[in-house]
Amino acid sequence: MAVLSVLFGHFLNEFPAHTMVTQKLRAVFFAAGHEGVSLFFVVSGFLITQVMSKYPGGLFKPDFKDFYARRFARLFPLLTVFMLLGLLLMHLGNPSSPALKWIHPDQAAVGPRFWFSIIFFFFNWHRILAGLHNSSLWFAQWRVLWTFSVEEQFYLFFPACLWLLGSRKKLVGFLLFWVLLAFFFRWWAYLNYPQSVPLAIESSFGAFDQIAAGALLFLLWEKLGPYFTENQAASWRFCFYGASLILGSALFTNYWSSGSDRIFAPTVASAGGVLFLLGGLHLDFFKKSFFHWVSAPGRLSYGVYLLHSFFLAFIPLLSGRALFFYAPLYGSAVIATAHVSSVFFEVPANRWILEKFRAYWDRNKKGAPQQKK
Repeated sequence: MAVLSVLFGHFLNEFPAHTMVTQKLRAVFFAAGHEGVSLFFVVSGFLITQVMSKYPGGLFKPDFKDFYARRFARLFPLLTVFMLLGLLLMHLGNPSSPALKWIHPDQAAVGPRFWFSIIFFFFNWHRILAGLHNSSLWFAQWRVLWTFSVEEQFYLFFPACLWLLGSRKKLVGFLLFWVLLAFFFRWWAYLNYPQSVPLAIESSFGAFDQIAAGALLFLLWEKLGPYFTENQAASWRFCFYGASLILGSALFTNYWSSGSDRIFAPTVASAGGVLFLLGGLHLDFFKKSFFHWVSAPGRLSYGVYLLHSFFLAFIPLLSGRALFFYAPLYGSAVIATAHVSSVFFEVPANRWILEKFRAYWDRNKKGAPQQKK
């Protein structure tokens, strides 16, 4: 759901709006895309915390080498292809063509800092600071990278924080701190820089609360799991409450036109995601094989999110009166491409990189001097 809302939100934002239906759908999905990002952060926080809990030492004794090696192997193969393909199209294509609007950023936005910000995951701050000086700068397809920057900044220090905190009680306090800090940071950003939506929404301090909410969800899932498993009615109620918050936020908020929405909507959407998942993870209904098939875009989220930008380059060339033909075609093409990328490139590259890391660790371990007994 989170991935599809972003996928089709971007599609409709670029699709020629010649009909009233297209205009209405564009407005709905444009808002829903922001909620989709919040849900994406919640799910990410939940999954990463779950992964950390499975290390032999438990949640508070993470294996730092293994964690960072896995993050590197997961992210950099496809990110490298994304950068090279984007760079190639930037130099070969005609920047004045509407078909390449999503490929060519403004020249003022591109420079050494631009590329370093992508590689070292501070692209969100580069985009924010550049936008404060020139709010009309166009970052094209590259702007989707802000979410990965926020994620990786959080995960850079999260394992060390788990090791230092050492208990669930302290971890809860730490996560609640980030939830409150992000809320007040968005408030401060709106009061001091009302023209900069990215500062409030895309900055690390304005978005960490949604990842922290996902980590809190994991702790609740661990503690309340038996209760919700035995009480399916309660699980359905939580799903309903969560879905209501998410839909309400998507239908009745707009970051770009309302400062209060900019402050409250991420909190409401992430709270809705926590409630929905807390109930849904324990429902037998969602364990049916049908939902395994439906959730395919979620399992391919990294590839879908990066690769869909290249498909958007062709949207302005389409007829605005064939929305219900082009939308499924676009979605299917993106998901199919992400699947092929995952099976034939990302997974093999991931395994190869991890094998190299482990071989290096083994060589160092064997070469280390043995302590005398």
